[in-house]
Amino acid sequence: MELESLNKEYLKLKTKLRDSRMQERILNDRFTMLSDEKIIINGELVEAKRNNNQAEIKRLNQLLKQVNEAIVNLKAEATIQKEEVNGIRAMIDARVNEIRNNDALQYHIDSALSTRYSRQLKKLNKEKQEKVEKRNEIANLLVLLRNHRTLMNNAKGIANAAKSIKKLQEELASLQVVSAGTVTYSDQNRANEILNNLIPMANAKIQKNKTALKDYIDKKKINISKDTIDQLEKMEYQNDRTGQANVEKTLNKKIESYNTDIAKHDKKIDQYSRALNMMPEDVRREQQNRNEIVQENPEQAEGNIKWYNFIKRFKAWRERKNQPQLAEQTTRVDTQQFKNSLKYEIVNDYMKATEREDLKRAKQNQQRSETEER
Repeated sequence: MELESLNKEYLKLKTKLRDSRMQERILNDRFTMLSDEKIIINGELVEAKRNNNQAEIKRLNQLLKQVNEAIVNLKAEATIQKEEVNGIRAMIDARVNEIRNNDALQYHIDSALSTRYSRQLKKLNKEKQEKVEKRNEIANLLVLLRNHRTLMNNAKGIANAAKSIKKLQEELASLQVVSAGTVTYSDQNRANEILNNLIPMANAKIQKNKTALKDYIDKKKINISKDTIDQLEKMEYQNDRTGQANVEKTLNKKIESYNTDIAKHDKKIDQYSRALNMMPEDVRREQQNRNEIVQENPEQAEGNIKWYNFIKRFKAWRERKNQPQLAEQTTRVDTQQFKNSLKYEIVNDYMKATEREDLKRAKQNQQRSETEER
C-alpha cells in the first residue's frame, strides 16, 4: 500500500465532496425559497378567488405553474446531486478501507488509540479524585459549621463581607469617569470613602474571621485545607430571608455541584474503559504490559521512553513473566513506519473516525447496561 499516492487521491476526493455538498446545500436553499413562494402564491390565490378577480386568478395560476415546474426540476437536480455525493463518499470509503484492511497498520492504530484511551482514563481519574477531595473538604466544613455556632458566624462574616466588597466595587465602577486615559470619579468623596475606608474594613473583617476558622481547624487537626477556607470568600452566595448570605444553603449547592461533576467523570471513565476493553485482545495485552513496565520503572513515566529502551524492557519483562509471544509480529509494520504514516491526512482522519466510533459503541453499551439495571 503506497500511502502517499493513496493520500493524494483521498485529498482530491475530500475537496470534491466538499464542493458537491456545498452545491447540495445551495439546491436545498433554492427548494426552501420556492416552497415559501408557493405558499405565498396560494394565499394570494385564495384572496383573488374570494374577490372574484379573474385577471389576478389567471396570473397567479400561471405563476404557480412556473413555480411547480421549477420545484420538479429542482428535485430532479437534487436527486442527481445526492447520487454524486453518495458516489464520492463511496470512493472515499474505498480508500479508507485500504487503511482498515491493512492488518499491520491497523494494529498500530489500535495500539495508539489504546494508549490514548489509557491516558484519558488516567487524566479523568485524577480529575475525579481532586473533585472528590474538594467535595469532602466542603462537606467536612459544613458539618463543622453546623455543630459550632461561633464558627458558622465566622463563615457568615466572611460571606457577608465578601458580598459587601462586590457591591462596593460595582458602585465604584459606576462612579468612574474616563477622560484622555485618566480615571476620575463623578463623586470623589464617595469614591474615597469606598477605597480608603469601606473596602479595607470589609477585607479586615474577612481576614479576622478566616483566621478564627483556620486556628480552630488547625488546633483540632480537621481535614479542611486553607484553600477550602479561602473559597468562602469567592463563592456566589444565595441569600436568606433577611438578605444575608445563606452559608449552609450555598455550601450544600457547592457539594451538589461537585457530585454532578463526579457523576459525569464516572460516566466518562466507564465509557473510556469500555472502549479500551473493546480493543483486540493482543492490543489490550500489550497496553497492560506497557502499563506494568511503567509501574515497575516510575522514573521513566515523566520522560519520553525511547523505543529501543521500551522494547528492551518489554522483552525482559515478558521473559520474567513467561508471557506468550504477541501474535503476528512478523506481519506488522515497525513503529517508525507508523509514525511516518501519521503525516498523511487519510491516516489521521481514519484514526479520528475510529475513535469516534469506539466511543459511540462504548456509550451504546453503557446505555444498554444502565437500561438493564433499571
